Amino acid sequence: MKMEACPPGEDMTDGTITPEVQIKQLEEALATETDRLQKLFAAYETQEKELVDAKAEIEVLEKEIIDREIEKESLESIIAEKDVRVRELEMKATKNSKRVEHLEPELERNTLEKRTAWARSSASLKNLTTTSDWRSPK
Repeated sequence: MKMEACPPGEDMTDGTITPEVQIKQLEEALATETDRLQKLFAAYETQEKELVDAKAEIEVLEKEIIDREIEKESLESIIAEKDVRVRELEMKATKNSKRVEHLEPELERNTLEKRTAWARSSASLKNLTTTSDWRSPK
C-alpha cells in the first residue's frame, strides 16, 4: 500500500478537516471579510460626507437664488417706475410742444403789434420833437 500525502490537518482516513485547520480558515475568512467591511464602511463614510457637503452647497445655492430673485424683482420694480416717469415726461414734453405750437402764432402777432406800436410811438415822438422846440428854452 502506497501512502499519499495529505494536506496538513486532514485526516487520512476519511478526508475531513481538523478543527485547527478549520479555525485557521475561518480566521482568515474573518480577516478578509473584516477588511472588506472596513473598506465598505470607509466608502460609506466618504459618501455620507459628500452627501452632507452637497446638501450644504445646495442650501447655499438656494439662498443665492432667492437673493438674486429679490434683486431681480427690485430692479424690475425700479425699471417699471422709471418707465412710468419717462412716459410722464414724454407726455409733458408733447403737451408743451403742442402748447408752443398754439402759442407761437399769438406770440408773433403780439410781437408784431408791439413793434408796430413802438414804431408809431417812435414816429410820433420824432414828429413831436421836430415840430415843437420844447428842448431849448428861448
